[in-house]
Amino acid sequence: MKFSLVLCTIGRLKEVEDFLNSLLNQKVNYEIIIVDQNDSNELKERFEENFSFLCDRTTYLKVKEKGLSKSRNLGLKYASGDIVCFPDDDCIYSNDLLLRIEDYFLSNEVDVLSIKSVGNVEFLKNSEIKEQSKVTKCGIFSKIISYSMFFKAESIKNKRFDERLGVGSQFGSTEESDFLLSVINDGYSVKYIPDLKVYHPEKIEDYNNLERMKYYSLGVGAFYKKNMNANNLKIAPLMIKSFLGPLCAMVIFKVRRKKKEYSWYREMFISRASGFKNYEK
Repeated sequence: MKFSLVLCTIGRLKEVEDFLNSLLNQKVNYEIIIVDQNDSNELKERFEENFSFLCDRTTYLKVKEKGLSKSRNLGLKYASGDIVCFPDDDCIYSNDLLLRIEDYFLSNEVDVLSIKSVGNVEFLKNSEIKEQSKVTKCGIFSKIISYSMFFKAESIKNKRFDERLGVGSQFGSTEESDFLLSVINDGYSVKYIPDLKVYHPEKIEDYNNLERMKYYSLGVGAFYKKNMNANNLKIAPLMIKSFLGPLCAMVIFKVRRKKKEYSWYREMFISRASGFKNYEK
């Protein structure tokens, strides 16, 4: 089996180097497609200087246009592997991760694997696969993150990310949920394996990062506007929760007179509603 790693990056140098270093001990056949959205050439220069031994297996694409989904779609055009994945530019693979994923694909009837994201490198130590679960439409938010998914190439043949969703676009999130939902609707099987893990720094959500939350919430609303139809009725409870949840929180924090928390959930609801209203099918 051959892996295609589509790595889109902007604004990070050391983190990309750390990820590339984590590939050195991978005992599988793989290629890297780097989509560099940076204005400068510093990352490319560092790559050529420090990772020349990866050049034969790397396609390096320098782009001017920003946007995660656009960059991933470009990278997909160059992917030639049997398994395709989309590592973040600040994640790290354990030494045998790709080998264990390859073994799982070879031993099981599954089209897509979703593994666990952990925020501590110590958790990347080996552990046996003890439990797994099927990912259904109801689990597209709780059990999947783009950098923790591995797709058989045939399951995403001719598929592309919605370029209106995701970081760098109008609606700043849910591009991976939308992408995976399309795969599930095509009848492909998705498994969640929590004992296979990828390291990724934890993003601490606090009430001071209001603009980031609002931007991501636009994507949530847009996702439901796009996908809430007769074919996807199973996601209706998720949509109800996504809109009623912030409203309930507003009531609670209003009663408790916690202005910052109240404002947080108020803006969350407004942004999700705005994403729903403004996304055009």
